Amino acid sequence: MRLNLVSILAVAGVLPFVHSIKCGSHDILKKYQVDQAALFGEVERNTPPSTTKDKWWLRVCEDGDGKDDERFKECDSRDVLCGVTEVTLKDKDPILTHVIDFKDNLAYNVNEDEGRLHLVLDGAKWGEYVVGATVDFTCNNNMKTDEVVSSSWSDDKIQLSLRGPSGCLKKNQDAPPNNGDNSGDGNGGSNDDKRKENAGSGWSWFSWVFIYAILFTLIYLLVTSYMNTRGGNMDDFRAEFTERSKQLVVALPEFCKEVLSKIFGSRSSSQRVGYSAV
Repeated sequence: MRLNLVSILAVAGVLPFVHSIKCGSHDILKKYQVDQAALFGEVERNTPPSTTKDKWWLRVCEDGDGKDDERFKECDSRDVLCGVTEVTLKDKDPILTHVIDFKDNLAYNVNEDEGRLHLVLDGAKWGEYVVGATVDFTCNNNMKTDEVVSSSWSDDKIQLSLRGPSGCLKKNQDAPPNNGDNSGDGNGGSNDDKRKENAGSGWSWFSWVFIYAILFTLIYLLVTSYMNTRGGNMDDFRAEFTERSKQLVVALPEFCKEVLSKIFGSRSSSQRVGYSAV
């Protein structure tokens, strides 16, 4: 008895207490569909000369459905998890052999790993044992309700594996519509996308022109330097290439200035001519 008390105190120091889990405010549970409904599931095993049936009732969230199933009349309405085991001999009525329940004031922990949700309950008193339970949820949105895939119960440990919608993430229903600048025509977002696409295509065109200009200039310098030093060695070629590159760099600003003056000069002159004609 002293050992059991020490175990309970140790668990209480590590795990929080259930106190009816509020899934809506829990960081992990609020993301999953565990609050949709309570789970009623059973697993039947052939244990000759009998048949053993484990029946489980699970209500993780306090806002889930209440326990009103006659199959679980041995369980309490405050239970988060309740298990009932019945053994049936041929042509005999079922015999109740195990009943265990995890009430809403016991320690619990919730975690998620590789897309699976795990619920750990601890501190349930069953005879001389302090029993813990681990419930693993596997997502299957094609199912309307959850089912118990497997269950095992040793002296102090229960392991449940569930499959169904409860282990699936909720769909994001609160994402605001993308209306762009809210101009009222509902096409703001698409217009922004078009503007970004046009700006991106313009910049891409300019980049290619710039790259080709650099490439052709380099080829021109190489060919010209080679033609002027065909009878020389590599040093002559390097010197010729360097000299022509310097000349190009020095002449480039003046060339750009002349081009710009011609462009803007022609525009201004055309404007003056038009004004004189009027």
